[in-house]
Amino acid sequence: MNDDRGDPHASLRNRAEAILARLPQEHADFSPTEIRRLIYDLSVHQIELELQNEELRNIQEQLERAKNRYARLYHQAPVGYLTLDANGIIQQSNQTFADMVGVENSKLIGQALSSFMGGSDHDVFLGRFRSFFNNPDGKSVDVALRVASRNLTARLTGRREADTFLPGERETTKPTLLVIVNDISAQKAMEKALRQEQDASRQYLDVVGAIVVALRPDRTVGLINQAGCRLLGHAQGEIIGTDWFEQFLPERARPEAEAIFARLMAGMIEPVEYVENAVLTRNGEERIVAWHNAVLRDAAGYVTGTLSSGEDVTERRQAEAELQQLSLVAAHTTNAVFITDAKQRIEWVNRAFVRLTGFAPAEACGKSPDEVLQGTETDPAAVAAIRATLDAGQSYEGEILGYHRDGSTYWVQLLIDPVCDAEDRVTGFIGVQTDITARRQARLELQEKNVELERFIYLVSHDLKSPLVTIKAFLGYLKQDLVRADAERIAQDIAYMRAAADRMGQLLEELLGLSRVGRIAHPPVRVGFCEVVEEALRLTAGGIAERGVAVQVNDAALILVGDRPRLMEIWQNLVENGVKYMGEQASPRIEIGVERCGREQVFFVRDNGMGIEPCYQEKVFGLFEKLDPKSEGTGLGLALVKRIVELYRGRIWLESAGAGQGTCVRFTLPDAVEERGEAQT
Repeated sequence: MNDDRGDPHASLRNRAEAILARLPQEHADFSPTEIRRLIYDLSVHQIELELQNEELRNIQEQLERAKNRYARLYHQAPVGYLTLDANGIIQQSNQTFADMVGVENSKLIGQALSSFMGGSDHDVFLGRFRSFFNNPDGKSVDVALRVASRNLTARLTGRREADTFLPGERETTKPTLLVIVNDISAQKAMEKALRQEQDASRQYLDVVGAIVVALRPDRTVGLINQAGCRLLGHAQGEIIGTDWFEQFLPERARPEAEAIFARLMAGMIEPVEYVENAVLTRNGEERIVAWHNAVLRDAAGYVTGTLSSGEDVTERRQAEAELQQLSLVAAHTTNAVFITDAKQRIEWVNRAFVRLTGFAPAEACGKSPDEVLQGTETDPAAVAAIRATLDAGQSYEGEILGYHRDGSTYWVQLLIDPVCDAEDRVTGFIGVQTDITARRQARLELQEKNVELERFIYLVSHDLKSPLVTIKAFLGYLKQDLVRADAERIAQDIAYMRAAADRMGQLLEELLGLSRVGRIAHPPVRVGFCEVVEEALRLTAGGIAERGVAVQVNDAALILVGDRPRLMEIWQNLVENGVKYMGEQASPRIEIGVERCGREQVFFVRDNGMGIEPCYQEKVFGLFEKLDPKSEGTGLGLALVKRIVELYRGRIWLESAGAGQGTCVRFTLPDAVEERGEAQT
C-alpha cells in the first residue's frame, strides 16, 4: 500500500474513493468507443480542475498580499487602533498603540483600557464609556495614559462595527468599538504654554505701573489693566465694554477727542505718539495722564482699534508748576538757592548763589553741592552727615563752613529739603543757604566776651577786695592808735589807707577805660604812623629817661585812619610794658616799626628785656595778668591793647625765646591801615 500522507492530491483522492464506495454501484457495460469518450471527458475535466486550482492559488496569494498590506497599514498607522468590547476590554490593538504605552502587543489583549489611566481620568472614562460605546459619533474623550517614559495625553474617538476583525482572525458578530487613539501630548503642551504665556501677559499688564487701555472701533473699552482700574476707581468689569469718551473724559475735551478717534478708525490720520490729557475718576476728580498711543491693525492692514499706555503725571505737573513759582521767588531772594536732581546733581542756582559762592551757573550745574561748597577746613563729619541724610531722602539743616571760588571762606546756615512725587519718591532737592558769617562771628565774639566777663567779674572782685581789706584793717589800727594818741602810728595808718584808696581809684579808672573801648569813639582821623608813635613816646618819656632806655623808631610812610587816642594807647601801653619789664639789662633798648608780610602790614614793638616763657605768652593778654606780681600797674595794659587791636579786626601775638631773651609784640590793624589806592580815591 502506497503512503500518500505527503501528497495533498492523494489525500483528496482517497477521500473521494471512500465517498464513492459508500454510494450504490450500478453495473454498466461500455463499448470501447464510450470508454474512450469517457476517458476523454475525464481528462478534460481534470485539466479544467487544475486550471481552476491554479486560479484559486493565485487568488489566495493576492488575498495574502492584501492581508499583509492591510496589516502593515493597521500596525504602522500614525494613530493607535483598539477594538474594545462592551466592557472596555481590548480585543485587538495595533503596534502604534503598543508603542505608545510601551507594552507588547500580545500582552494588551484582554486588558481593560482604563487600566492605563490613573486618578480622575480613570473614573471619568468609566463613567462616560457606556455612552461612548453605544453612540461614539461626534464624541471624543481626552485622557492621560500612564506610560513609563513620558507623559502621554491621548484623544479617543470611536466607531461602532459589529463585524470588526483583523485579517486572519476569527470572525465575530459581537458588538465591538473601534477606538482611534491620537497622541495629543505636544498639542496639550503647546496649549498649556500658550495659556501660561497669556496668563503671564495678563499678570504683566496687571503689575506694570503704566496704565494700559485698548479701545475698539465702536469707542468701547476692550482691555484695561489693574493700574488703569485703580486710577479710574472702577472694577475691570465696570469698565470693559463702556464708551471711553462718554464715561472717562471731561465733557469739554470730548468733541475734539471723538473727532480725532473717528479719523483714526477711518485710517485718515496716524496717531499722535505722545499726548497728555485729563481723565475722570469715579469721584469726579480729573487726573492728568501722559499717553503713548498706537493703532491696532488686522492682517489686511485695516484699523481694528487703538492701544495706549499711560502714566499719571498729575502730581508731577503740579510740582512743576509750584517749582516754577518757587523759581521766581528763589531767583529774587537774597538767600543762595540751588536745586538738584534725584542724584543730587545741581540743575539750577539763583543769582544770590553766584554772589555767595563765586560759581557761575554753568560751573555749578552738574556738580554735587559738596563739590562747590566745601573745602579743606570744612568739617568732614558735617559733609558726611549731609550725604547720609540726602541719600536717605530726608531733610538736612545745619551750619557749615563754605568756600568761595577764590578760596575765601564763609559760614552758612544750610537747609536742604527733598522734593517728592505722588508716590513719595524723591525727584530732587532744594537747598537754601543763608550767609551767617557776621552773625557767627558776633556770636563767637559774644561767647568770648561772656567768658572774659565771667573772669573779669571774678578778678575785679578779688582785686577790689584787697584794698578794701587793707582799709578796713587799718581803720581798726587807727582807732587803737587814736586812743593811745600815737601820732606817728596814726599818720602811718592814714598813709596805708590812702595808698589802698589810690590803688582802688587807679584800678577803677583803668577798668572804666577798658570798658569804653569800642563803645565811645572819637571821630576817625588820618594820622601818620610815626606821628602816633612820637605822641606815645612823649607820654612815656619819664619812664624811658628814668630807666635809660634807647628807643629806635623805623621810619614808615604809613597812614592810619581811626580813633587817634585809642590808636596811640596801643604804643603807649606796649612801650610802658617794655620799660617796666627790662629787668637788669645794662643797655635797655626798644625798637618800634612796621613790616609788610604778604598782604598785611605787621607792626612790632621789640625790647631786649626780661623775655617771656612760651607757656605765658598767651596768658599775658588776659585781665589783671602780670608776670611780676610786685611790679607796678594793674595788669590791664595788654588786655586793653588786645581789645583795641581787635576793634580794628586785627590780631596780636608775642614772640620770645624765653627768660632774658627779650620780647617782640606783633600786631595787625587791617581796618586802620590806609592803602595807597584808598588814599588816592
